[in-house]
Amino acid sequence: MSQQFTPEMPVHASQPHMKRVLSTWHLVAFGLAYINLMGIFILYGLATQMTQGMMALAFVIATLAMGLTAWSYAAMSRQFVAAGSVYSYVAKTFNPTSAFAVGWVVMLDYIVLPLLNFLLIGLYLHQLMPSIPQWIFSLLAMAVIVGLAIKGVSESARLGSITTLLGVVFIAVFAGYLVVAITSDGQGVGSLFNLSGFFTPEAMSSPEAGFSSVLAACAILCLMFLGFDGITTFAEETRDPRNQVGQAIIFTCAIAGVVFIVVAYLMQLAWPEAWQQMQQPDVASTELIGRVAGPAMNIVFTAIFVAGCIGSGLSALSAGSRILYSMGRDGVLPRQLGVLHPRFKTPIVAILFISAIGVLSLFTGLMEISSIVNFGALIAFMAVNLCVIVQYRMRLKVKGPRSVVFFTVLPATGLLVDFLIWINLDSAAQTIGLLWTALGLIVIGIKTRGLRRPMGVLSDV
Repeated sequence: MSQQFTPEMPVHASQPHMKRVLSTWHLVAFGLAYINLMGIFILYGLATQMTQGMMALAFVIATLAMGLTAWSYAAMSRQFVAAGSVYSYVAKTFNPTSAFAVGWVVMLDYIVLPLLNFLLIGLYLHQLMPSIPQWIFSLLAMAVIVGLAIKGVSESARLGSITTLLGVVFIAVFAGYLVVAITSDGQGVGSLFNLSGFFTPEAMSSPEAGFSSVLAACAILCLMFLGFDGITTFAEETRDPRNQVGQAIIFTCAIAGVVFIVVAYLMQLAWPEAWQQMQQPDVASTELIGRVAGPAMNIVFTAIFVAGCIGSGLSALSAGSRILYSMGRDGVLPRQLGVLHPRFKTPIVAILFISAIGVLSLFTGLMEISSIVNFGALIAFMAVNLCVIVQYRMRLKVKGPRSVVFFTVLPATGLLVDFLIWINLDSAAQTIGLLWTALGLIVIGIKTRGLRRPMGVLSDV
């Protein structure tokens, strides 16, 4: 039977297994910690250069896309109250085989994210100490993060909280420096209101930039939003998961988007010619910080940024290795990946496997790695948008004008925008992503004997 949509439409809530203590704002804090607002500095140079100064406009579009996807995550979290993820949403909406395919693509993110952090640490420490080669810093970072992951330290969460707080303080202070730099041109506060912070006619009409470059920048800037979906994993510890998880996802995405847009806008106004004058696009944020706030602030920034990368790399390596461990233990992948360290009881083979891939950080650029990460993330976002349409409109058959808007128009628009951004990814990243996807399809074919038997549900993935 069809249903009329109401805000209190019943959902299939599972029995709680954990203590429900988290509020909406607790979840927002977790979400912002996952996202890490300091990430805006990572792609400042690349995005500014490729758009000729229109990074803020690219962030507006990226925020729109992520906001629509956040709405879809919120809708699915209301329908499936238990701690969830894109894997569980696809498994429950479609089938375990489809879920495995999507989960396999998303797993590429967890494998590549540690590599991204190794590269970033090398880039920024080399910029601070240019006499030491970048690759030495990257290898040292890899050794430290791998060692901590094998030991299985619990301090990574505390490190992440501290660096997140320091990052928020730094961004607020740096925004003050940007405002001072912008208003010191003699025009006062009026200088803060200028559309050139978003776009210029010259950039829009340039054959090297234009709106296509803005979409291409969106394809890598989506990296800044990764993590808001992690809020869904706290559902079983939330006081009112049906409402608060969805609210927190939307609030987190909105807050991050506003911060990114405002800071990108101020950065452009503070250094309008950056896309022409920057010397090293991969670490151009340090050039801007040095121009606006001085070399001492640059040292502070680098220390906070590198500490954040260590925490982020450790979290990504720990999460990725546990996914590979679960799949190895269940026989989906080689069982050697399911081996634990005899003393620390951590998935040592899976950790070393991902770390071996991390050596590629010595030979890969920031643009390529960022695009590879976004390949899997955008696939996941498209899948969640599609799940909303299928679950609410086709399975539950909710009716009424509001359901058309909330469960068809919004997720369909999110799906379309995510797809437009996805097709603008770096071509090399798309090739690698498609090859990884093909490998996953081969695994599915082997495990299901050519789809003649069902794919098992991986409860730990």
